[in-house]
Amino acid sequence: MSGETRNQIEIPEELLRFYNQLAVLQDEMYAKVKLPEIFAGENESRQHHEAKKSWVQLLKFPEITEGFQQNLRDIADFAKESRPQIREQIETIMIAISNEDIEEIIEKTLWLDAHYFENLSKKKNLSAGILVFLVQNAFRPYLRAWGQSLMKPQDVEQWLKPYCPICGQKASLSRLRSGNGGRMLFCGHCSSEWQYRHLFCPHCENQDPMTLNIITIEGDDVDQIYTCEKCKGYLKTINEKQGQSLNNMLVESARTFFLDILAEREGYSNPSADRAQLN
Repeated sequence: MSGETRNQIEIPEELLRFYNQLAVLQDEMYAKVKLPEIFAGENESRQHHEAKKSWVQLLKFPEITEGFQQNLRDIADFAKESRPQIREQIETIMIAISNEDIEEIIEKTLWLDAHYFENLSKKKNLSAGILVFLVQNAFRPYLRAWGQSLMKPQDVEQWLKPYCPICGQKASLSRLRSGNGGRMLFCGHCSSEWQYRHLFCPHCENQDPMTLNIITIEGDDVDQIYTCEKCKGYLKTINEKQGQSLNNMLVESARTFFLDILAEREGYSNPSADRAQLN
């Protein structure tokens, strides 16, 4: 594994403030979530632990229509107030999707069906990025609560797959733990974390050290970009071993937007890093 150094890019303070406020709103929504007790039978548990199927593949997600709609209104109001330059686009989206099947929107959000949202945006002449931002942030508190009730210690320590044990999505961020330096992957969709191999690409599972690189930032011992020359994928990584005290991981993802910019300039990509960003 080789290393390269790049200069840092400044992220506007008002954008970081927006995501800090969003994280607070998400926590408030999460605290209000009440889901029915979840039962995973022996067959589902075996498929999860042995066949490594995510829980969203094995269990039916609970009915959340009313709560999702309220969250959607709250997220839209927050975004309109905080980002007045896109107020009109948000209002257009809210009117447009009020005529759509809300259950279908919830289902497509659960699976992060990019094709569905791209087609809906084209049909209604909407901003796909803003649409996904609204529905994903309205849905995440429920998915986060559902995932927390299912996540077990063996999922955190023994899953070792490049996709989330809860929702099956790829990681948007990783961190190196301060104690043993273990590598943890973070899912931006459901806010779950799990351990992963250090010298593996989380996109294509490449383990050839000659094609795995680390891009570091000049004067910054904490923020890094892990890249793979085989698939041209990347993953932002926060090095806790340097003594950094981590914030909310969604806030950390926003704070490190400059790493996404740098990685994309270098020709790398990570689709999971793009979906929740409103910049």
